[in-house]
Amino acid sequence: MKTVKRKAGVGELILITKADDSRYTNGDTAVVNSFDIDSIFVDINGHRTTCIFDREYEVITEEANEMGVIEKMQAEIAELKSKVVTLEGKKSWMQLTNEVHEAVMKGPSIAESLIPKSPQQTRDEIVSKAKADVAELKSIYLKYTCRAEFIVNKEKRTIVVLLRGIYSNDIQSKGIAKADPSDCFNVHIGKAIALRRALGLEVPAEYYNAPAPTEVRLGDFMTPTDAIHPQRHKVVESLKIDMRRGVITLEDARYYVGKCLGKIIDDSREEE
Repeated sequence: MKTVKRKAGVGELILITKADDSRYTNGDTAVVNSFDIDSIFVDINGHRTTCIFDREYEVITEEANEMGVIEKMQAEIAELKSKVVTLEGKKSWMQLTNEVHEAVMKGPSIAESLIPKSPQQTRDEIVSKAKADVAELKSIYLKYTCRAEFIVNKEKRTIVVLLRGIYSNDIQSKGIAKADPSDCFNVHIGKAIALRRALGLEVPAEYYNAPAPTEVRLGDFMTPTDAIHPQRHKVVESLKIDMRRGVITLEDARYYVGKCLGKIIDDSREEE
């Protein structure tokens, strides 16, 4: 296989070349889930969200047999079917299950691609990518020249970023992001869009097309669907511990959203 020594992006396949952790060894491969300034996060050898430093891997640019993802998936499925047919009647169902599980663990990226993601899983991944995107852009483009000043207006659903000179404090560039009235506001996605616009960089289409959240979580804000003007009710664990106005319990919020009587309008949860 062909590899190149560079920073890996989300979804890319990497090869461990200088392992510095007992959970993986040189020669192991994995798909990147997210990244930080000097590291990436992958699921590898049964260990989820494992941190791997940039110095430990290379990015795989071409498979040795030049087999595409679909062809590889089809080949692995055919191999599993053949194994099941051969073993059928000779081993117990539990043994067969263990065999299939081991085969899946050897190729988690292929197995995961067979399972469709829910809208909430897709949104969670996009939000995680936006957070990492902002951190990386700041480290690459702004470390020695500018600082990013974010101005968030949740009522107007806008985010403005001002790039100010480190020494002069003069505004060098500005970027604006505004959420559509029908969309759920998320400050992390908004910051990524605004910062990319300020830097003159292309904005990934997934930032604009992130699916609406479907799972209510603590810290979200919701509004009744029949409200003429959106109302911001924060989702809290219990009213006994938070008697402020404009709050709703997690249990009630899930009921209203489940019955289409309410919808989530802000899932930023900046305290996380």
